[in-house]
Amino acid sequence: DIRNHRLSCAICQPSSYLSAVGTLPTTRERFKVYSIDFKEIPEELKSRLKLNHEAAIMSCIDLGTGEVTFEYVKDHSVYTVCLFLWTKAASFVSAVVAKLAKLFGFTMKTSASRNPTGNSRIERAHKSLGFLLQA
Repeated sequence: DIRNHRLSCAICQPSSYLSAVGTLPTTRERFKVYSIDFKEIPEELKSRLKLNHEAAIMSCIDLGTGEVTFEYVKDHSVYTVCLFLWTKAASFVSAVVAKLAKLFGFTMKTSASRNPTGNSRIERAHKSLGFLLQA
């Protein structure tokens, strides 16, 4: 195994070996874990359709089944999207999200760029959506 060799070899050994923080979510149950992100609409399309300059498409993937949902949103504000937290968590956390979580019994886990399971699936969906928006 290359990883074990790198850790034991005096020449190859890095000063610190980077690994994923925490555990990856289980994706075997339906409606259990979602990956949510925004896909920006190209500026040319926004101007042609006369959309708000902050308009985007919110995409949500059920990691258990692979089902994808796309929803048009006028902007990224909490007034437009108040049910979920995404990777821009620092600017989005609010009392509304905490109260919804308590009311509906869900827990919020924000991810950084290091979430291979969720981020890769959402980015593949964004790639397909990008091709559709270019057509």
